[in-house]
Amino acid sequence: MLIIVGLGNPGRKFANNRHNVGFMCVDHLARRWGVRLSQRRRFAVLGQGELEGREVVLAKPRTFVNLSGDAVRYLLSRFGANQEELLIIYDEMDLPLGRIRIRPEGSAAGHNGMKSIISVLDSQDVARVRVGVGRPADNQDEVSYVLGAFSKEEDNLLRETVDRVAEAVAVLLTDGIQQAMNKFNQEPSS
Repeated sequence: MLIIVGLGNPGRKFANNRHNVGFMCVDHLARRWGVRLSQRRRFAVLGQGELEGREVVLAKPRTFVNLSGDAVRYLLSRFGANQEELLIIYDEMDLPLGRIRIRPEGSAAGHNGMKSIISVLDSQDVARVRVGVGRPADNQDEVSYVLGAFSKEEDNLLRETVDRVAEAVAVLLTDGIQQAMNKFNQEPSS
């Protein structure tokens, strides 16, 4: 089993925010794989399916990003899973829009959702896909930036990036994280 959790903030108000790119990726995976995100639980909206003979759970926490660890704790308990069966997808300001970075573990690097998850797991050993959203302009603070919407100019690149994340997750499921890292942790070809 692989539990794939996309981080974001619940509610329409936040739907198109940079901080919700994890939700966007999970929604795209659900459409691509025919998984209905129809189970509304206290801590997450989720759907279950199968890809390449492997059971997958797609989940979007119903907590705010800063409390993502509560949703992860719930999901691991509900499915009797361990952190090796977990993949987190979230926004990353240190990567430009269009880039993704897959890692088998690591620090939170300032991302409050990952801080919460690492705290709950008491470990940094959790696989993740970091999705670049870029940095704010000099006159904009980081919180306003990540809670801001993507511009119309960014929309095409965002769609391409979300599609690359789906391709990377498929490779990770079928060939393992090392193969996914080798293929997708590089500059996308134009």
